[in-house]
Amino acid sequence: MKPIKNVIFLNKEIPDKIRRQVKWWDLYAKVMPILYLLIGAVIYYAGMAELENLLWVGFGVLIMTAVLWWFWTVNVIGEISERTNKAENGVQEVLNDIKQIKELVKEIRNR
Repeated sequence: MKPIKNVIFLNKEIPDKIRRQVKWWDLYAKVMPILYLLIGAVIYYAGMAELENLLWVGFGVLIMTAVLWWFWTVNVIGEISERTNKAENGVQEVLNDIKQIKELVKEIRNR
């Protein structure tokens, strides 16, 4: 299978780092609420904790998840922005080279 290439990644293979991280966040978003409800129900019905305490723990986990996700998102956006900037600089260099070649061709024709 031919590797996927993209201008943003300067014609290199797109790294799987972000793709893997997205898969983990997706799995976390699907599994954790169900797991929390199941464990919370067992703890509540076993009389090990009160409902209010379980809700506070859930609220704390929600806040921690939101903060971690926010920092991860900002980091990924920064990485993509950096790659886009590098790609734009590369395109500008190519355009300048094409202009120079065009001028050389004009000079050669005028001789």
